[in-house]
Amino acid sequence: MEWSKEILLVKDGKETVAYLIYNGDKVDKVVNLEECVYQAGDEEAILALLGDIKARKHNIESICFNGACSHALYKLLLGWKAEKTQITTNMWKIIDKKSLLLKLRDVFTQRMARYGAHIGENHTIFLQCGEMDLLIKNYDGIVDIGQPSHDIYYNEQVKCSEAELIKWLLNGGAAKEIEAKSHLFQALFGNSHYQFWSMDSF
Repeated sequence: MEWSKEILLVKDGKETVAYLIYNGDKVDKVVNLEECVYQAGDEEAILALLGDIKARKHNIESICFNGACSHALYKLLLGWKAEKTQITTNMWKIIDKKSLLLKLRDVFTQRMARYGAHIGENHTIFLQCGEMDLLIKNYDGIVDIGQPSHDIYYNEQVKCSEAELIKWLLNGGAAKEIEAKSHLFQALFGNSHYQFWSMDSF
């Protein structure tokens, strides 16, 4: 018998430091970790949540997760005798805005190189993302990302939350949620791109 998704939070005042989303099976005595989100450097908060899960589901025999070997939590989870599986969805971590901007440029450049043959256009996207507005420019396959000035020119404007931006980066699927006209936006966000950010990635 399966139980529905449950979520556990770690908060510091009003700020959410980490959370886990998980489900499980009472018959097989298994917990499946679905999403693992935490601020950079707060890996111990995740271990605290795992301990909470074990306390709540005391009859559980195994915890299953899906993650790259380079993932920051990989060894920590194995230390809890968790088992790597292909059943659950990928797990990922949230990073600060400055690190995200630096990582975006690398991720976008890689995706442009992969899909550049199908694009062949100079294009600028104005991405309004909560408090973090970005201007993404493509000139002959070279991607540049910066903060927009007061007088900006763009071909396409897209509004989203920071949570949506991170989800699109990790899982793609934005083209299904937003009717994107440009090939550039579809190349950057439209397909499924499973991306694991390890500690040495930023």
